[in-house]
Amino acid sequence: MTLRDALQTELWSKQTSRKILKVGGISFAALLLTGVIVAWAELKWITPPERSAARAALTQIEHLRQAGGISEDEYNTLKGNADGTVQKAEGAAWTVRDKSVAISLHGYLFLTEMRHEEPLRRAAANEFYRHHPDIPRLTTRLQQDQDDEESRQVEEFIREVLHRTLD
Repeated sequence: MTLRDALQTELWSKQTSRKILKVGGISFAALLLTGVIVAWAELKWITPPERSAARAALTQIEHLRQAGGISEDEYNTLKGNADGTVQKAEGAAWTVRDKSVAISLHGYLFLTEMRHEEPLRRAAANEFYRHHPDIPRLTTRLQQDQDDEESRQVEEFIREVLHRTLD
């Protein structure tokens, strides 16, 4: 074979280009579809382990929330149980949606603990102001009531969102 014959040999044709573009287009479409499915699953799907762990944590938090008139030791035991189940729910989180549920559980537990400790904080503040009458109070009773109402509304909102999400 001479150089002239080698140069006239067709190495690449339109048909070859079309085959490559066809395979590349199908591969791109498949990757795009896979990416869309994975993104949807990340944002919308709660994995079964997270759902069961989050339900258990929500049950523990609500049990803690409804426990009234118990000793501080019993409360701390219930709080430890609730905190442990929230940690398990956080450990079971895989997707973005799972992680948002775990964060909501942490917030709900935090607000529940704040509600329980609020009378102690107020008693300590009243005791402080009783011993130091020259220092003006930072918040009035009306402001405290408004803060309590806002806290209750946020807590109820998180509770409703968690129940709607997990049921």
